[in-house]
Amino acid sequence: MPKEYILFTNAEGAGEHDEGGAAVLWAQRIYDWLDETMGR
Repeated sequence: MPKEYILFTNAEGAGEHDEGGAAVLWAQRIYDWLDETMGR
């Protein structure tokens, strides 16, 4: 399965540990990636 690096920035609200400060953004990016990767 392909891998992709996803950067979460302070400006997006991810200023806490990892993506913890931007849980909604994290879910959106992960589910978009899954849809693109496995939905084909």
